[in-house]
Amino acid sequence: MKTSDFRKLIKKYLAPALHELGFSGTDHHFVRVDQNHVIYTIVIQADKYGGSCVVELGVHFDFLPNSSGQFIPASKLTVYDCEFRTRIIHELGWFQSKILNKKANEVWFRYGDTEDESKAVLDKMKGMIVSQGTMYFSQFRDFPNPINSITTKELSHRTKRLDRYGAPLNVRLALLIARTHAFLGNTEEAANFARWGLSNIGKSTGLNQEFTEIIDRAD
Repeated sequence: MKTSDFRKLIKKYLAPALHELGFSGTDHHFVRVDQNHVIYTIVIQADKYGGSCVVELGVHFDFLPNSSGQFIPASKLTVYDCEFRTRIIHELGWFQSKILNKKANEVWFRYGDTEDESKAVLDKMKGMIVSQGTMYFSQFRDFPNPINSITTKELSHRTKRLDRYGAPLNVRLALLIARTHAFLGNTEEAANFARWGLSNIGKSTGLNQEFTEIIDRAD
């Protein structure tokens, strides 16, 4: 089945379920904008060779630019604009994860060859989006938590909590946290994270100006 045909079935079978969860969208991009500055996104991303897709989840905040420095209207934001991103993974049992120490891999959903086969795939996809997506998105529902609870020590040691958030690399995350504190009016905290970012930026000097401007506004 071609991706274009599968997307028609997404619109028919999956989109209505996502609309019930508050998302808007039709065939592969979906977005939900909450009142507390948090934007939740879903994309059904096709394999470039066709025949299968992966589900990616993203979280962003309406006062931040995307990774390219552009401000995108919240309703038009996609996963690719988000700073926090993760993918739907295979759900391992306790024995697999704890005893066998297996690591869950992302799920690639085969389209199927008929509409009935694709509908079964989409039903499975829907269940995993509801279970894993609800859990993932819930981490951000109490904004400004968890952003304002992240410390520079966590950035230095890259804790598992940051990985659960699907957080960006640490210097970029430091900028995000600094911008969040600045948005909240916590200018000294914003400057602290900006200083941490500058001291850990290494040879990647592209964010120097952003960090320096945050520090200057605090002085």
